[in-house]
Amino acid sequence: MDVNRRNEMKKVIVSVKLRDILIGILIFNICIVIFSLIVVGVNKGNRQLKYGNTENKQIEHNNSKVDLDLKKEKDTILNKKIDSCINLYLTREKRIVKLDLEQYVLGVVSAEMPANFNIEALKAQAVAARTYAVCHTKHLVGGGCSLNANADICDSVHCQAYISQEKRMKTWPKKERAELYNKVKEAVESTRGQVLSYDGELVMNPYYFATSSGKTENSEEVFKESKPYLKSVESPGEEVAPKYKTQFKFSNANFTTVMNSQFKGLNLNSNIIKDKINILERSQGGSIKQIKIGNITTTGKMIRKLFGLPSANFTISFESTNIVFNCKGYGHGVGMSQWGAGVMAREGKKYDEILRHYYSGIEIKTLNYK
Repeated sequence: MDVNRRNEMKKVIVSVKLRDILIGILIFNICIVIFSLIVVGVNKGNRQLKYGNTENKQIEHNNSKVDLDLKKEKDTILNKKIDSCINLYLTREKRIVKLDLEQYVLGVVSAEMPANFNIEALKAQAVAARTYAVCHTKHLVGGGCSLNANADICDSVHCQAYISQEKRMKTWPKKERAELYNKVKEAVESTRGQVLSYDGELVMNPYYFATSSGKTENSEEVFKESKPYLKSVESPGEEVAPKYKTQFKFSNANFTTVMNSQFKGLNLNSNIIKDKINILERSQGGSIKQIKIGNITTTGKMIRKLFGLPSANFTISFESTNIVFNCKGYGHGVGMSQWGAGVMAREGKKYDEILRHYYSGIEIKTLNYK
């Protein structure tokens, strides 16, 4: 074979090998693309992407499980026999006492509502107080009181006020003691075991307070958490309450000192504060949601806390060298108004009507004690 012939054959062999290599590379790339499409398609369909969403999906799953477990607990309380005891922390004595739940509720109603109120108002208070106690009981729903890790609840307004029979009797007129005590006792006994429920579950936030400004508050506008049974409702007739309207005066100097110490960089001048205060927004119930003071914006709730005001529903005026707060209502304004309940009871409303008015959509269930 001559030299030219051999060279031509070598070229053909090289060309064939190069073609095979290129075809192999092409086939490999095609396989990679097809495989990728299949994997992505499967993962997309199953919502199980390996990166990015796995942790979030697990969190969602865990939250759902927690919600279901809590729902089950709240359902169980209403549908099984429960231990009717509660561990009460006595804040002044700094000790815990174990009480029967109904005995405890008797002490709460005595402390929280005037005994000369109509008995239907006292009954409504008993149901609300009992519900509050149950939803704080550790062995039932894992509640508790932050003032003492071993207690379910305390005897101060941090939870709900409580007073023993002996102490309460001493505060009542001697001739009326027996009558008033028996009245409160009847209110508690006639509602024995009754609690508030919503959608088949124990109500976990049965808030109540002293006096409204004529309307209660939506829970989300005060506590940042929306509850369907804690909606703003009318509460007329409370003008007779002793703390329906109150006035507080502070010197301009005192006001600016408190504000400047609370808010860094405010630098409020006591001589020119009149034009530096502007109420920006009020809640449905009338409380101040946002107020601008100098270069900061805060809440009526914060101003109430700083100056010890009875409510966050107030107007501001100026008098010589003083700033004047004219307040309406007493308390946070969410749930049942105690004075409003008293007004409704005096007008002939029954305790269940009072409760359904202040707690939207609730039902009244009876606990089954052991």
